[in-house]
Amino acid sequence: MLPVWIRPWVFVTLAITGLFTLLWYFMAGYTFGWQRDVDQTLAHPLRKPIVWKSLTGTPAGDEALMVLESHGRDAEVEACAVAGDCSPACAAGPASGTPEIETGSARPIFNCLMAPPTSGDSAPRYREPSLYYLLRSDGERVETVARLQGEILDMRCGETTCYLLARMPKTPHQTLFVSEDLGRHWRLAAESVLAQADTLAEFVHVSGDAVWLADRDTLYASRDGGRHWKTLVSVRDLLLYAPTLGGALPTNPQFDWAVDDAGYLHAVSSYRDTDGPGMVNYLLDAESGRILEADEEAGRFSGMLTGKDGVLLALHESGEPTRYTLYRLRGDTREPLLETGGDPLEGLEGGRNVLLLESGRGDGRHLLLSRDGKEWMPMANLYRGEHMILDQAGGGILKFGYTGNDKRYSYRWLRPPEDRTR
Repeated sequence: MLPVWIRPWVFVTLAITGLFTLLWYFMAGYTFGWQRDVDQTLAHPLRKPIVWKSLTGTPAGDEALMVLESHGRDAEVEACAVAGDCSPACAAGPASGTPEIETGSARPIFNCLMAPPTSGDSAPRYREPSLYYLLRSDGERVETVARLQGEILDMRCGETTCYLLARMPKTPHQTLFVSEDLGRHWRLAAESVLAQADTLAEFVHVSGDAVWLADRDTLYASRDGGRHWKTLVSVRDLLLYAPTLGGALPTNPQFDWAVDDAGYLHAVSSYRDTDGPGMVNYLLDAESGRILEADEEAGRFSGMLTGKDGVLLALHESGEPTRYTLYRLRGDTREPLLETGGDPLEGLEGGRNVLLLESGRGDGRHLLLSRDGKEWMPMANLYRGEHMILDQAGGGILKFGYTGNDKRYSYRWLRPPEDRTR
């Protein structure tokens, strides 16, 4: 028997313990763990050394395409870069009169889709060409589907069409490749495009034969699958449209461009001054580039991306007091999808099938995961090194291991509970 005098202290201790247990349950008890799949191995070797920091991906229908850079040498790729014309020795050949490449075990080479370089070709101004791999994930397996000597700059897919922008050896300007079946077969779309671009371009939006690309100063558009380009609008056009806006912008502001599912183009540039973050917003017609609206506001968009069904999402950080909100942008309307008050939200990433946010909850960092941007579930924090990427096809984190003696890399998925996120 406990002495009478100590019993109240025991009851107090139990009550405090119960209270902290309850708080922990509500703060961390609903955080789901990642489910680890079995290890698998790539069917084809990759040439070392692999630059894992270059691992990037884009959704391609229900699958995902990924780009990986290697500083290794590949004699077959180098021979094809000289031979061109998809010779049989380069593991690819013409189909129906059009140069096409087969996916799978052939591991086709983009360089052979181009004509052999001539002595009169001018060399582009960029570093020594690297060896790039194009990988594809269907959520169950990863395969190597293509190789390229040069530099893959960017890649983007629409509903059925994918485009890949590259700089090729001894070819001036930039080269565009296209796939009409979401990355299974590729052909050359156009050589030496965007000669007018001052800096390297990146994809803004893809819709069939319509493609939007932007460099640091200008937005370009093509209506014929990348063969011909026109300047749609420039940063100078934006600044001259409303000279009184953006007084706090830097001398050469950087704009982020995005197209929403209603056909509107958004151009956003952020700044930070003594009053906190601010941004200038422009709304344009995506077809003509005509500026429709322009305004300036406190706060900033810390991230924009295109999610499922072409929905444009933007993560907003307000001024003082700081508040965080995830919006859906459509024309001049903003629909709040997630609001956390002062709890930080950052690191918006994802694609058609899965979205991730990093959320601060006062007791460390946590991840939030969603399939549609509306319903979110807390996931246990996961340290992601340079060997890991969000896989839109698999709905989780794809983690690559290190090579073995046969140069084949292992990989596995870390997935959320499927029944909680569908």
